[in-house]
Parts: sequence; structure tokens; C-alpha cells
Amino acid sequence: METEEINAKSTQTSNNIIENVSDFALNNHQIESIYMGVGTYYSIVLDLISLYLKGQKLLYTESKTFCEMVLYCLMLPAIFISSACTVLNAPLKSVKNGATVVSALNGFNSFLLAFVTYVKLDAKAEAHKTSAYQFDKLQSACEFYSGKAQLIPDKDIGKKVYEFIETIEKKVGEIKDANQFSLPEVIRYRYNHIYSYNIFAMMKKDKTKRSLHIQRLINITNVIKERQGVKTKDCTIVDVGAIKSFSIEIPPKRSFFSKKEKSNQPELDIYDPNISLQRLLNERDKYIQEIIEYRDMSIGLTQDYNDESEQWIKRKQNEFFAIFNWLKI
Repeated sequence: METEEINAKSTQTSNNIIENVSDFALNNHQIESIYMGVGTYYSIVLDLISLYLKGQKLLYTESKTFCEMVLYCLMLPAIFISSACTVLNAPLKSVKNGATVVSALNGFNSFLLAFVTYVKLDAKAEAHKTSAYQFDKLQSACEFYSGKAQLIPDKDIGKKVYEFIETIEKKVGEIKDANQFSLPEVIRYRYNHIYSYNIFAMMKKDKTKRSLHIQRLINITNVIKERQGVKTKDCTIVDVGAIKSFSIEIPPKRSFFSKKEKSNQPELDIYDPNISLQRLLNERDKYIQEIIEYRDMSIGLTQDYNDESEQWIKRKQNEFFAIFNWLKI
């Protein structure tokens, strides 16, 4: 008898949770279709993949530029020394130790040329240039398909986007296989966020957080319905009319690279009977806004990429290599 009583109390205590879990998949789909839509969801996924391709293009473009700058630093003195030896060869023959000076210059010139050949700077620059060009083409194709995804019927979009992503994956593998040279260490350290950032891990994290927020929204809506005296089924979602009357404020600029994403504010206890209905409505609106803000995640990441690039562009203006900028073609 005691065991049955304990089980009965346990079932009664966790009744709401069990009911929510049983209908969570259906309501999760309904909420996402209202606040995001299938086409918008796949468009965001393609935007994130496009952002990954953009990061790879940036890394290979900067690697190509770095290899070219080092090559210029070595080849320009070699060309100058070779020309000087040709001009000074005859006049220095009549000068004491003139032949020794010319021989020393020729030897140093041979050393520079041999070093350039040994480190394969020319081949590395060309390989990185080709990889950057290929990633640029994939990025453009992904961006166009992201816009096209919102025009494809919902019943076909999942299969078509999956096939497109498989094509992108295959081509990325081919680009990596074709370029056997690793990125220069200075580029890996300079753009460490872009080099080490895992876009696809963030997609998983985003999906988990969105699911938690949707479950929280369902629970808050159930409590609001109970407070208003409306009978609910296992799970309810916000009416579409509530969306039309809901105004969204543009959130402040946030960095997705920073780790200041967690809020220190305690979560509101929605089951506390002392909580007013207005606070529950405000809490509901807050989660609606957070769910909708996931649509702008790719925009925030793109801004972070651009900020990091602009930061290094300003720094490079004061570098030694800046004197060779006129050689960039």
C-alpha cells in the first residue's frame, strides 16, 4: 500500500512534465513553424555553412598574401643583387678585391634563391590562392541557395538542402586534398577564433537552447491559461494573435565569440502562486523574443567575422610588409 501511495504521489507530481514530454515533438514543430518556418530554418543552416566557407576563404586568402609578402621580401633583393653584379662586374675587375666582392654578392644571391626554392613559397602562395578561389565559389553558391531555400515547397526542401550540403561537403574535401600545404602558423594565431571556431557545434548548441526555450514557453503558456481559467490539453502554444500584437525590440549588438552569453539573473519560478499574471506575460514575451532572435544568429556571427578582419587590416597598415602592398595585383 505504501509503495502504491508513493507511486501515485510521484505520478501526480510529475504529471505536467510527462504530459509536456509526450506532446513536445508536436508542439515544438508547431512553434517553430509559427516563429521560424521550415524555409527560414534551412536558410539559416545554409547561412551558417556559408559563414564556414567564408572563414575558410579568409584563412586561405590571408595565407596566400602572407606567402607572397615573404616571397617579395626575398626575391626583390635577389633581383637587385643579380642586376648590380651584372653592372659592377666589369668596373670591379680593376679594383683590388673587386672580384671577391662580386663573388660574395653572387653567393649571397644564390643562397636567397635556393632558400626560396627550398621553402616553396611560390607553390604555397599559388595553392592557397586556388583554395581561396574555390571556397569563394562555394560560398557564393551557398548564399544563393540560402535565398532559394525560402522559395522551395516545404515538402521538398529537406531532401534538396540535404543533397546540396552533401555536394558542398564533397567539394570541400576535394579542396583540402588538392592543397597539401598547411596554413602558416602566423595566420593560425592571427585568426585563431575563425580557425578554431566550430560552426556546426554552435548549430547543435543553438538547437538545444531553442528546444529548451520552446519547452519553457510551453510551460509558461500553460500556467497563464490556468491563471486565466482556460482549460488546456496536454500542451498548448501561444496563439497566432499573440504574435501579431507582440512588438520586438532590436537587441543590442552581441559577440558570439565572447563567452558572456550566460545571464546571472535567476530564472523566474513560474509555478510560484505569488507571481503576478503580468510578470508571467512578460516572461512569455521574453522567450518569444529569444526564439525569434535565433533567426539573426548568422548575422551576428558574420559581424564578428567582419570585425576580426577589420581589426587585422588596421594592424597590417603598420607592419613591415605594408611597404610591399603596391605589389598586390
